[in-house]
Amino acid sequence: PTGYSFNLDGAAIYLSISLLFLAQAFGHNLDLGQQLAALGVLLLTSKGMAGVPGSSFLALSATAAALGIFPVAGVALLLGADRLMDSMRVVVNLLGNCVATFVVSKWEGQFDRSVMVRAFRGEITNHDSAIMLGVEDDFEDQELERISGGEAPSPKFRGGPNPEDIPGFQMSRPGSHAGPPERSSAAINHE
Repeated sequence: PTGYSFNLDGAAIYLSISLLFLAQAFGHNLDLGQQLAALGVLLLTSKGMAGVPGSSFLALSATAAALGIFPVAGVALLLGADRLMDSMRVVVNLLGNCVATFVVSKWEGQFDRSVMVRAFRGEITNHDSAIMLGVEDDFEDQELERISGGEAPSPKFRGGPNPEDIPGFQMSRPGSHAGPPERSSAAINHE
């Protein structure tokens, strides 16, 4: 909902290792104070990265410009390998997010190992998942529509009057046209 890319572990590792590599390639051995300063700048620039390919390369360029340890043009040394490294960053980011999901579910007491094992074995169907998520009514409606050849079942109302109980109400089905309600000959003769 925030549009923010969280937990970019792969990008964080890439930025720090690349920065140290480039500093050494230009003959600068960073002492502890410079490494901590680089870490602080990396924390800021990595938070501005978007979740798009190549964004960490731009963050590395911004970090190099902010630190001034080596020329920004030196980042071009990594340009040839960046495509391959980008694929590796994606894998590390994905695994980091998977681990974070498990950790948070354990902390919240929502992790059920037996359900996980059943899902990995393929024993849990979509219907089982719908029941676990509490949306089984929606799932049943979709399944009935699929089975009945496109005709949607009448909706389930959770409160208020049911429109089908209202005299003269006709519900149209998808793909059909329900015109005005049919009037009986007695009603026509009465007019």
